[in-house]
Amino acid sequence: MRRLLTERYRERLAGVLSCYDRIIVTGTLPGACYADGMTAFLSARQVRVFDYPRFAEPLRDRVRERAAELAAGAAVTIEHIANSQIRKEDVIAKVLAVSLSRQYARRAESGTRSNLAGEVVGIISGPGEQV
Repeated sequence: MRRLLTERYRERLAGVLSCYDRIIVTGTLPGACYADGMTAFLSARQVRVFDYPRFAEPLRDRVRERAAELAAGAAVTIEHIANSQIRKEDVIAKVLAVSLSRQYARRAESGTRSNLAGEVVGIISGPGEQV
């Protein structure tokens, strides 16, 4: 049975945001964590190193399609930021600020008095910085 990462590693998590910008998975892929290992992996599948982008394309497309499905189901927009001059962390901080302010407004309208800021465990804007 497949379980979510948040379920599998619940005891190691300090908190969870409902939207992921990126996921950092630490560990080692022994056969592919160095150039010769990756070359051997591809060679075993009769794939030349320079053909790797074409080899990886079907998986890339499946990941993109599934992300689009999940986003559509949650009424969320995916924004691709290809400009290296824009800090993605800054864009995320602005989106979260707008989202939180909307949630505060909805709760104020409904008379709910819960502490929304307490629900956000940590929003990382950069190395060692918290928003």
